[in-house]
Amino acid sequence: MFARAASLVRKTNSVPPQGNPLEHHASGFAKVLCSAVFVTGVDPEFAAENIGYFTAPYEERANMKWRVDRENRAVHVTLPNGVTRTTKFIRDLGCQPLPRGEKSAFFERPNIESSLSDAATTNWPPAEKPRISIRFG
Repeated sequence: MFARAASLVRKTNSVPPQGNPLEHHASGFAKVLCSAVFVTGVDPEFAAENIGYFTAPYEERANMKWRVDRENRAVHVTLPNGVTRTTKFIRDLGCQPLPRGEKSAFFERPNIESSLSDAATTNWPPAEKPRISIRFG
């Protein structure tokens, strides 16, 4: 099994993404806060304190200043050196981290058509429940 796995390993060098690791942490923290606030409705203070340990060590996050911009549906995280990383809620696409210094995404939001029935007019639970018949003896 190990020999087969070794034969499938690509012979390439692992290169970390360009940029400052602290800026990457800030971008990830902004993404987590944005999703917590605009996708799931979590209180921003709770999210900042309790969510996001996988994006940045707590010691680093404690030095970051963050701000929720409800009008523009965005989260801005500013580092001690003044660099700000922003993540913006883009409706069907969720929260998208923006390139450093940008105020909007570099792409047009696609029009995503839902195939789901209208929740306001759909009976729940559905009337088409499967009928299960159990007989004993």
